[in-house]
Amino acid sequence: MRSRAHLLASAPLLGLWLAGGGDLPQATAAAAASLLVDLDHFPDYVWWRRGWGGLQDFFASFHTHQVTRLALPAHSWELLLLALAGLWQAGWPSWPTALVCGWAYHLAWDQFSNPVGWPFYFLGYRLAHGCDRRRLPVIGGNPARGGLDSGSPSD
Repeated sequence: MRSRAHLLASAPLLGLWLAGGGDLPQATAAAAASLLVDLDHFPDYVWWRRGWGGLQDFFASFHTHQVTRLALPAHSWELLLLALAGLWQAGWPSWPTALVCGWAYHLAWDQFSNPVGWPFYFLGYRLAHGCDRRRLPVIGGNPARGGLDSGSPSD
């Protein structure tokens, strides 16, 4: 989880929304929603740390793959599909649609840029593995030294 990368990644969404004829407040809401998805990391961090260690520790703990519990409910294609079904039933109201577009954008960006493999972004997959990071191996990439993923993906 790299906040700067997500902040930069939200800029194209903002631009695409405006280029597609959307207004600035809704474009901003979509871009903000794409950042706020990562708030679901906080409960996992607090549970693992058994309290709050500060913002610097929060980011460092995820960056070095130390947090052992990854429930991450907002990082879920299943819940996103439920939200899309709700939007469809409601007639695609503009503000909720902007927020869900930001959510979808975040998941797509993460799916593309994170080396965890396609199953990771399904809540059912994480639940089936007890939300235990050690059982949710990194598929590729170069995890940080000293983190749980410093061994082979099958560890």
